[in-house]
Amino acid sequence: MVAPTVGNGRHSASSSSETKPVLDDPQPQREPPAQRSWNDHFYEILEYAIHYFEIRKDELAARGQKIVLKLVLGLLAGVAGGTAVVVAVALGLIGLADLIGWALNGHYWAGKLIVGFGLMAVIAAGIFVYKSRYIKNLRTKTLAKYEHRHRLQRQRFGRDVDRNHQS
Repeated sequence: MVAPTVGNGRHSASSSSETKPVLDDPQPQREPPAQRSWNDHFYEILEYAIHYFEIRKDELAARGQKIVLKLVLGLLAGVAGGTAVVVAVALGLIGLADLIGWALNGHYWAGKLIVGFGLMAVIAAGIFVYKSRYIKNLRTKTLAKYEHRHRLQRQRFGRDVDRNHQS
């Protein structure tokens, strides 16, 4: 079946079995270009410029909405993943505490104390080791930065800020 043509010779396209005619946009009667005033040209260009900037504004709004949606979904996924990890660790620690309590002839309270204090000791040791390494690394980087600067001063001026050192 061939779609009927309407107005400008275009065929209507439709996904349904019926065909719908495509209606032409009404075109106002226009004066020939030689008879149009500069005012008409100005308003035509102004209309095209407004149209252009509205398209750009809508593109930016759509990009912003996509970014916000991705951020919200990422945050939601992060919270869900973090919650799953916390629950898994808690269940593992509870199971370990119960196992230790069972091994202590049913003194489950003792197993919970051992696991709780053991966990706090591991966390404290981790913080201490991290802090020690961080401070050592920070000191090493700072000393290297100033030694490099002193070396550049000695190359450029024949001496550095430490006036006792002469090359």
